[in-house]
Amino acid sequence: MDLFKILKEESKNVSINTIMGMSTFLRDDFRHIQDKYKDHYTESILSQLLRINEIKRDNNVYHTKIDKNKFNKAISNITKFLNYDNLYKGEDKFNLISILVTLYSSFLIKKNQFILLEPPFLVKI
Repeated sequence: MDLFKILKEESKNVSINTIMGMSTFLRDDFRHIQDKYKDHYTESILSQLLRINEIKRDNNVYHTKIDKNKFNKAISNITKFLNYDNLYKGEDKFNLISILVTLYSSFLIKKNQFILLEPPFLVKI
């Protein structure tokens, strides 16, 4: 199975209610950020996470050759991120969307992403 088919299939596990819940989660999680940065930061992150809808609607056929070293590095970083001790309870859907959008953006539509938020696990591919 190719990467896009996997991402598209997994994107079906994300509902509008999940996205709305993530919006609430982020706004609550970012409550300690200075007001002058909070709205911009929240909207910036949400706009990237909403790219999950782009995956769902995308009907392109990708013949992109994926750099195995970069892909393996990304998977390694994602694994470290998921094993990080300070993840919040209930973040599983946030993590799923982050991973799907990061892989889609970085390997298929070739837009760099910095979507995994907990240092030192920012993924730039």
